[in-house]
Amino acid sequence: MSGSSALSKTLSNLDQFRVVSRDLTRGTLTGGVFTAVAYALLVLLLIAELGAFLRTTYQTNIVMDPNEESLMQINFDILMHDLPCKFLKLRVWDKFGEERIEQGEQFHYIPVDSTGQNKGMAYTKEEISVLEQVDVQTDVTEAEKKALDSDWSSTSDNFKHSDFQAAVTFHDFTLVNFFAEWCVHCRKFSVVWNDAAGKISDKMKFTDANGQQTTVKMLKMNCVDFGDKCQQAGIPAFPTLRLYKRDGSFEVFQNKRTMDNVISFLTTSIRNSHLIVAKHHAMFNEEPPSEGG
Repeated sequence: MSGSSALSKTLSNLDQFRVVSRDLTRGTLTGGVFTAVAYALLVLLLIAELGAFLRTTYQTNIVMDPNEESLMQINFDILMHDLPCKFLKLRVWDKFGEERIEQGEQFHYIPVDSTGQNKGMAYTKEEISVLEQVDVQTDVTEAEKKALDSDWSSTSDNFKHSDFQAAVTFHDFTLVNFFAEWCVHCRKFSVVWNDAAGKISDKMKFTDANGQQTTVKMLKMNCVDFGDKCQQAGIPAFPTLRLYKRDGSFEVFQNKRTMDNVISFLTTSIRNSHLIVAKHHAMFNEEPPSEGG
């Protein structure tokens, strides 16, 4: 028996097809609990991943611009057919449309023809302003024209005197007499003014620096009834004579208030004035292109 046992033990040691012990292959309660927990976690993980895949989420990334310059260059080119340049305005607002951004004036209005090709030179800011002022002349009614041409003598003269700037820029040149009814010098000068107005206003021809013939409109401004307008204009004394140009600039008469001196002042000032001459392009008066059979 001893010899047989020894041989059996030797063969067992040489066995290359060993089997796992029964203790390692049989099920236990502890192992079953851990297995159930693992299965539950796998199911939960699967549900979470599937939900994340099917669910839409939004994410906002805020990127700060490192640029510290106060001005930012924006390159753009906008083409608008059948719309005169004078009707276009460029304004810059923030993304939410609540705050207007300060902008430079380094942009140009270039007229184009019906095919989109550039037609003529770019309009300057001053030419656009003149075109707008020309529109004021051509677009007003007869009643509005009478109001613009009337003296600002009283607040009860049946005219709606509301826009003094429009009145003094309605003509190429407008000579304004700022007066006060209580002023002795104003009352003395009124005789000279009335005679000059009858002879000069819209009648006498003057020549500007471009050789163009023009006239002067003469208006009176009562600084008692329209004190706020005179204050805004910065009138220092009465009477004050100012020659306004269509662009809103003016020259002050500073000589003895006689008819000859007024005419001399107007002649000299207008002779040294260059008025911007701007004409509408012919395409603005053309019918827009159309297609059809």
